[in-house]
Amino acid sequence: QNNTLSRPGFSLSGTALKRIACLSMLLDHIGASLLENGLFKQGSFWPGDVQLDGVLRLAGRLAFPIFAFFLAEGFRLTHSRKRYLQRLVLFALLAELPFDRMTGKQWVDWSGQNVLWTLALGLCAMACVQRAPREPGLPSLAWLSAAAGCCLLGELLNTDYGAFGVLLCLLFYCTHGLRRRFWICGGMFLWMCYAFQFVFLPGIPVPLEALGILSFPLLAVYRGRRSSRRPLGRYGFYWFYPLHMLLLALFS
Repeated sequence: QNNTLSRPGFSLSGTALKRIACLSMLLDHIGASLLENGLFKQGSFWPGDVQLDGVLRLAGRLAFPIFAFFLAEGFRLTHSRKRYLQRLVLFALLAELPFDRMTGKQWVDWSGQNVLWTLALGLCAMACVQRAPREPGLPSLAWLSAAAGCCLLGELLNTDYGAFGVLLCLLFYCTHGLRRRFWICGGMFLWMCYAFQFVFLPGIPVPLEALGILSFPLLAVYRGRRSSRRPLGRYGFYWFYPLHMLLLALFS
Protein backbone atom coordinates (compact mmCIF):
# COMPACT_ATOMS: atom_id res chain seq x y z
CA GLN A 1 0.00 0.00 0.00
CA ASN A 2 1.14 3.50 -0.81
CA ASN A 3 2.50 5.12 2.35
CA THR A 4 0.80 8.41 1.50
CA LEU A 5 -2.56 6.70 1.89
CA SER A 6 -1.87 5.50 5.43
CA ARG A 7 -0.43 8.73 6.79
CA PRO A 8 -2.46 9.84 9.83
CA GLY A 9 -4.10 13.21 10.26
CA PHE A 10 -6.52 15.40 8.36
CA SER A 11 -6.78 14.81 4.63
CA LEU A 12 -8.93 15.82 1.68
CA SER A 13 -10.02 13.60 -1.18
CA GLY A 14 -9.79 14.53 -4.81
CA THR A 15 -13.56 14.98 -4.94
CA ALA A 16 -13.54 17.39 -1.98
CA LEU A 17 -10.74 19.47 -3.47
CA LYS A 18 -12.46 19.67 -6.85
CA ARG A 19 -15.67 20.81 -5.16
CA ILE A 20 -13.73 23.55 -3.38
CA ALA A 21 -12.24 24.56 -6.73
CA CYS A 22 -15.67 24.63 -8.39
CA LEU A 23 -17.10 26.80 -5.61
CA SER A 24 -14.10 29.12 -5.84
CA MET A 25 -14.50 29.38 -9.61
CA LEU A 26 -18.22 30.09 -9.28
CA LEU A 27 -17.58 32.96 -6.85
CA ASP A 28 -14.91 34.35 -9.16
CA HIS A 29 -17.22 34.27 -12.18
CA ILE A 30 -20.09 35.83 -10.23
CA GLY A 31 -17.76 38.64 -9.29
CA ALA A 32 -16.54 39.04 -12.87
CA SER A 33 -19.89 38.79 -14.66
CA LEU A 34 -22.76 39.84 -12.39
CA LEU A 35 -20.99 42.40 -10.20
CA GLU A 36 -17.95 43.73 -12.02
CA ASN A 37 -19.55 44.05 -15.45
CA GLY A 38 -23.17 42.99 -15.04
CA LEU A 39 -26.56 44.35 -14.06
CA PHE A 40 -25.79 44.11 -10.35
CA LYS A 41 -22.61 46.21 -10.38
CA GLN A 42 -22.07 47.56 -6.86
CA GLY A 43 -20.14 50.36 -5.29
CA SER A 44 -17.86 50.24 -2.29
CA PHE A 45 -18.71 47.34 -0.01
CA TRP A 46 -15.51 46.35 1.76
CA PRO A 47 -13.26 48.44 4.03
CA GLY A 48 -10.79 50.50 2.02
CA ASP A 49 -10.80 50.41 -1.75
CA VAL A 50 -11.80 46.76 -2.25
CA GLN A 51 -15.35 46.22 -3.54
CA LEU A 52 -17.62 43.19 -3.31
CA ASP A 53 -16.73 42.06 -6.81
CA GLY A 54 -13.06 42.27 -5.80
CA VAL A 55 -13.68 40.10 -2.74
CA LEU A 56 -15.29 37.43 -4.91
CA ARG A 57 -12.42 37.63 -7.40
CA LEU A 58 -10.00 37.05 -4.51
CA ALA A 59 -11.98 33.99 -3.39
CA GLY A 60 -11.75 32.69 -6.93
CA ARG A 61 -7.96 32.46 -6.89
CA LEU A 62 -8.07 29.01 -5.27
CA ALA A 63 -9.53 27.30 -8.31
CA PHE A 64 -6.87 27.17 -11.01
CA PRO A 65 -3.94 25.81 -8.93
CA ILE A 66 -6.21 22.96 -7.77
CA PHE A 67 -7.28 22.11 -11.31
CA ALA A 68 -3.69 22.33 -12.57
CA PHE A 69 -2.58 19.97 -9.79
CA PHE A 70 -5.23 17.38 -10.66
CA LEU A 71 -4.43 17.65 -14.34
CA ALA A 72 -0.87 16.59 -13.49
CA GLU A 73 -2.20 13.80 -11.25
CA GLY A 74 -4.60 12.66 -13.95
CA PHE A 75 -1.85 12.65 -16.56
CA ARG A 76 0.16 10.22 -14.43
CA LEU A 77 -2.75 7.96 -13.50
CA THR A 78 -5.10 7.91 -16.47
CA HIS A 79 -5.40 4.74 -18.53
CA SER A 80 -5.68 6.69 -21.78
CA ARG A 81 -4.07 10.10 -22.20
CA LYS A 82 -5.53 10.32 -25.68
CA ARG A 83 -9.08 10.06 -24.34
CA TYR A 84 -8.17 12.48 -21.55
CA LEU A 85 -7.09 15.05 -24.15
CA GLN A 86 -10.15 14.38 -26.29
CA ARG A 87 -12.40 14.98 -23.28
CA LEU A 88 -10.69 18.30 -22.51
CA VAL A 89 -10.99 19.46 -26.12
CA LEU A 90 -14.65 18.39 -26.36
CA PHE A 91 -15.68 20.35 -23.28
CA ALA A 92 -13.46 23.27 -24.27
CA LEU A 93 -15.53 23.50 -27.45
CA LEU A 94 -18.79 23.25 -25.51
CA ALA A 95 -17.65 25.95 -23.06
CA GLU A 96 -16.30 28.46 -25.56
CA LEU A 97 -19.57 30.21 -26.47
CA PRO A 98 -20.73 30.58 -22.83
CA PHE A 99 -17.23 31.78 -21.90
CA ASP A 100 -17.24 34.37 -24.69
CA ARG A 101 -20.72 35.59 -23.71
CA MET A 102 -19.84 35.78 -20.02
CA THR A 103 -16.54 37.63 -20.49
CA GLY A 104 -17.05 39.57 -23.70
CA LYS A 105 -20.82 40.14 -23.78
CA GLN A 106 -21.13 38.46 -27.16
CA TRP A 107 -21.47 34.83 -28.14
CA VAL A 108 -18.43 34.75 -30.44
CA ASP A 109 -15.31 36.55 -29.28
CA TRP A 110 -11.89 35.48 -30.56
CA SER A 111 -9.98 37.71 -28.16
CA GLY A 112 -9.76 35.07 -25.41
CA GLN A 113 -10.29 31.33 -24.96
CA ASN A 114 -11.52 29.37 -21.94
CA VAL A 115 -9.32 27.63 -19.40
CA LEU A 116 -9.93 24.10 -20.71
CA TRP A 117 -7.77 25.00 -23.72
CA THR A 118 -5.01 25.92 -21.26
CA LEU A 119 -5.39 22.56 -19.50
CA ALA A 120 -5.33 20.75 -22.86
CA LEU A 121 -2.09 22.54 -23.74
CA GLY A 122 -0.76 21.65 -20.28
CA LEU A 123 -1.52 17.98 -20.98
CA CYS A 124 0.34 18.17 -24.31
CA ALA A 125 3.28 19.92 -22.65
CA MET A 126 3.54 17.18 -20.00
CA ALA A 127 3.48 14.53 -22.72
CA CYS A 128 6.36 16.30 -24.47
CA VAL A 129 8.40 16.50 -21.27
CA GLN A 130 7.78 12.83 -20.53
CA ARG A 131 8.94 11.81 -23.99
CA ALA A 132 12.13 13.88 -23.79
CA PRO A 133 15.18 11.62 -23.22
CA ARG A 134 17.13 12.35 -20.05
CA GLU A 135 20.39 12.46 -21.92
CA PRO A 136 21.18 15.90 -23.42
CA GLY A 137 20.95 15.90 -27.18
CA LEU A 138 18.86 16.86 -30.17
CA PRO A 139 15.86 14.58 -29.39
CA SER A 140 15.62 15.94 -25.84
CA LEU A 141 15.90 19.52 -27.09
CA ALA A 142 13.20 18.88 -29.68
CA TRP A 143 10.67 17.54 -27.15
CA LEU A 144 11.41 20.30 -24.62
CA SER A 145 11.05 22.88 -27.41
CA ALA A 146 7.66 21.36 -28.21
CA ALA A 147 6.66 21.80 -24.55
CA ALA A 148 7.78 25.42 -24.74
CA GLY A 149 5.71 25.72 -27.90
CA CYS A 150 2.62 24.72 -25.92
CA CYS A 151 3.31 27.62 -23.54
CA LEU A 152 3.77 29.98 -26.48
CA LEU A 153 0.55 28.76 -28.09
CA GLY A 154 -1.33 29.52 -24.89
CA GLU A 155 -0.11 33.12 -25.12
CA LEU A 156 -0.80 33.46 -28.85
CA LEU A 157 -4.34 32.10 -28.50
CA ASN A 158 -4.83 34.12 -25.29
CA THR A 159 -6.21 31.15 -23.40
CA ASP A 160 -7.25 31.80 -19.81
CA TYR A 161 -3.97 31.92 -17.79
CA GLY A 162 -1.95 31.39 -20.99
CA ALA A 163 1.69 30.33 -20.62
CA PHE A 164 1.45 30.79 -16.85
CA GLY A 165 -1.22 28.10 -16.68
CA VAL A 166 0.71 25.64 -18.85
CA LEU A 167 3.86 26.18 -16.79
CA LEU A 168 1.97 25.60 -13.54
CA CYS A 169 0.73 22.24 -14.85
CA LEU A 170 4.32 21.35 -15.76
CA LEU A 171 5.53 22.47 -12.33
CA PHE A 172 3.15 20.08 -10.56
CA TYR A 173 4.09 17.26 -12.94
CA CYS A 174 7.87 17.72 -12.67
CA THR A 175 7.89 17.98 -8.86
CA HIS A 176 5.92 14.79 -8.22
CA GLY A 177 7.66 12.68 -5.61
CA LEU A 178 9.88 15.45 -4.21
CA ARG A 179 9.93 15.67 -0.41
CA ARG A 180 9.21 19.38 -0.08
CA ARG A 181 7.08 19.50 -3.17
CA PHE A 182 4.56 22.13 -2.07
CA TRP A 183 7.22 24.42 -0.64
CA ILE A 184 8.98 24.32 -4.01
CA CYS A 185 5.76 24.70 -5.99
CA GLY A 186 4.51 27.49 -3.73
CA GLY A 187 7.74 29.48 -4.07
CA MET A 188 7.81 29.04 -7.84
CA PHE A 189 4.12 29.91 -8.07
CA LEU A 190 4.65 33.24 -6.28
CA TRP A 191 7.70 34.02 -8.43
CA MET A 192 5.67 33.31 -11.57
CA CYS A 193 2.83 35.58 -10.39
CA TYR A 194 5.27 38.50 -10.18
CA ALA A 195 7.18 37.50 -13.33
CA PHE A 196 3.98 37.47 -15.40
CA GLN A 197 2.96 40.84 -13.91
CA PHE A 198 -0.59 39.98 -12.95
CA VAL A 199 -2.92 42.83 -12.06
CA PHE A 200 -3.26 44.30 -8.56
CA LEU A 201 -6.72 44.95 -7.15
CA PRO A 202 -7.21 48.32 -5.43
CA GLY A 203 -6.29 47.93 -1.75
CA ILE A 204 -4.48 44.59 -2.30
CA PRO A 205 -0.66 44.88 -2.12
CA VAL A 206 0.07 41.64 -4.03
CA PRO A 207 -0.86 40.45 -7.56
CA LEU A 208 -4.38 39.07 -7.73
CA GLU A 209 -3.28 35.59 -8.82
CA ALA A 210 -0.77 35.34 -5.97
CA LEU A 211 -3.70 34.73 -3.62
CA GLY A 212 -3.83 31.28 -5.23
CA ILE A 213 -1.03 30.37 -2.80
CA LEU A 214 -3.82 29.76 -0.26
CA SER A 215 -4.77 26.62 -2.20
CA PHE A 216 -1.39 25.01 -1.56
CA PRO A 217 -2.10 24.06 2.11
CA LEU A 218 -5.25 22.32 0.84
CA LEU A 219 -3.28 20.42 -1.80
CA ALA A 220 -0.68 19.47 0.81
CA VAL A 221 -3.27 17.46 2.78
CA TYR A 222 -4.32 15.47 -0.28
CA ARG A 223 -3.29 11.88 0.42
CA GLY A 224 -3.94 10.27 -2.93
CA ARG A 225 -7.58 9.39 -2.38
CA ARG A 226 -9.03 9.36 -5.87
CA SER A 227 -12.16 11.16 -6.94
CA SER A 228 -15.48 9.35 -7.10
CA ARG A 229 -15.69 6.62 -9.73
CA ARG A 230 -19.33 7.44 -10.43
CA PRO A 231 -19.92 9.21 -13.76
CA LEU A 232 -21.33 12.32 -12.04
CA GLY A 233 -18.32 12.50 -9.73
CA ARG A 234 -15.80 11.86 -12.51
CA TYR A 235 -17.27 14.17 -15.11
CA GLY A 236 -19.22 16.60 -12.94
CA PHE A 237 -16.62 19.37 -13.31
CA TYR A 238 -16.61 19.08 -17.08
CA TRP A 239 -20.36 19.70 -17.20
CA PHE A 240 -20.30 22.27 -14.39
CA TYR A 241 -17.83 24.46 -16.26
CA PRO A 242 -19.90 25.29 -19.38
CA LEU A 243 -23.30 25.15 -17.65
CA HIS A 244 -22.55 27.61 -14.86
CA MET A 245 -21.02 30.05 -17.36
CA LEU A 246 -24.09 29.73 -19.59
CA LEU A 247 -26.38 30.65 -16.68
CA LEU A 248 -24.18 33.59 -15.66
CA ALA A 249 -23.97 34.75 -19.27
CA LEU A 250 -27.75 34.80 -19.57
CA PHE A 251 -28.16 36.83 -16.35
CA SER A 252 -25.21 39.20 -16.71
